[in-house]
Amino acid sequence: MQLLTEMREKFWEIDIYTDKALIENYQSSLDKVQMKYALFCFIMFYTALTYLYWRILTDQRPIGDNLLFESYVPEGMSFWFLLAWQHIPAGALISIEMAMDFLICSILSLSAQQYRLLRYEMERVFGTLEKKGDSEENISKRIRRCNDQLTFLLSFRNTLNEAFSYLMLAYIGVVVLILCFEVYLLFQMDSIEHIIKILAYSGFIFFEFFVCYCYPAQDLTVDAEQLANSIYFSEWYKYPNHCKEILMLVGKSQIRVVFTAGGLLELDLPTGMAAIKTMFSYSMFLRTMTMIE
Repeated sequence: MQLLTEMREKFWEIDIYTDKALIENYQSSLDKVQMKYALFCFIMFYTALTYLYWRILTDQRPIGDNLLFESYVPEGMSFWFLLAWQHIPAGALISIEMAMDFLICSILSLSAQQYRLLRYEMERVFGTLEKKGDSEENISKRIRRCNDQLTFLLSFRNTLNEAFSYLMLAYIGVVVLILCFEVYLLFQMDSIEHIIKILAYSGFIFFEFFVCYCYPAQDLTVDAEQLANSIYFSEWYKYPNHCKEILMLVGKSQIRVVFTAGGLLELDLPTGMAAIKTMFSYSMFLRTMTMIE
């Protein structure tokens, strides 16, 4: 709740800007996030249908192996009642997973947008090309506004990591283990039905991990790293009266903004690729050990 409250109260709104290019870029970024959500939902429900209903749709026998979660059907227990009851935990798991994915992806994407707006402000802290030579008071106000927002964003980074860092470490561990066994099973299967099921499930996990976590986190880090360049291109060296303020702002902008997993891993595209490499290595190890036995 603290994260959402801070976002609502302290995130800059695009409505206060009149620059058409900035507004279009901002809206384009939001449209891309919405497209990711739509594609994610489609893949999520397709995978859920394939994973949960494939057996009952193809086999059509009311046996325990065809339930959403394979289990024993006690004597006297209706198969269809048990099937309906299993929709409760299945729906809860899917809802929780989608909520976490959407929440973290949205926070990371909107945070990256805030750094883009801050860069826009920093580049114009001494006025636009058409309006140079602004008053010292207005320049100081703009510098202070940028400094306050950067201080907040750095604090927000800490709050975000405190809230989700260890959860992400556990998530990465689960993803790697699941994909290890899924890829291992993929090489053991001789049924097209099971191969399609594993490919659909593994493909969804890959998509979820990279699109909802790695890519937005990488985008946030890259946008934050460009802050110092934005300050430099504002031609601050032409305003000696504000050198001290600007240099302090430059120093603060050098602080890295990363989304971590348990404080051990930086969640970004290289980490995602390393996780995939680890997953394939372990799955090949399991396959080799099986062949030796």
